[in-house]
Amino acid sequence: MSVPVIPGFSVTEKIREGATATSWKAVQTSLKRPVVLKILNTEGTAEDQAKLENILAQMRKVSSLKHSGFFELIDMGERDGVHYVVMGGSDGLTLAETLQRQSHLEEEDILRIATEIAEALDYAWTEKRLYHGNMKPDNIVIHSDGSIVIADMGMARVETHFDPATGQTHDMIVGTPNYMSPEQVQGRGGLDCRTDIYSTGATLYQLAT
Repeated sequence: MSVPVIPGFSVTEKIREGATATSWKAVQTSLKRPVVLKILNTEGTAEDQAKLENILAQMRKVSSLKHSGFFELIDMGERDGVHYVVMGGSDGLTLAETLQRQSHLEEEDILRIATEIAEALDYAWTEKRLYHGNMKPDNIVIHSDGSIVIADMGMARVETHFDPATGQTHDMIVGTPNYMSPEQVQGRGGLDCRTDIYSTGATLYQLAT
């Protein structure tokens, strides 16, 4: 993907390409602050448009979250057929990057991280009935001050799943295999906060081992 051009933001480098979006480090030129610019992946088909609308609807819910455990939703829009979301940036590392540097974390640090993640996810579910759907070390960031922030809230990709056993079609959240709950792997509909509990547990196990 070529470097995106979104008025008001200066892109510095690509972070990663995911199933839902391609993320870029950028600077909001008016305030000179670091942000993350997410270009949503879309192929323009009717089915793809429906998935896009689902993500945008979820992001509108995310914008109402008032908790330090989530990145601020700064802006979202469309330019020349390109749909984008702008989130707050960080000067820290993801847990995945941290593990690459030190292989595992100390028990005290893991318990602190677990507590902060649980409080944030509990708030999102209790207040807005929002769950993440893709909790993993890549989506958890440690700020330079040690605080924990969850990334990509509301960005989980939805796919249409056909169940040959019942002959029914329903939407399902697609996650990352090593962290997916059994109900995600089985393609069940009606997921809730319990799938985040499972994925967070898998993440904490990795931090410890």
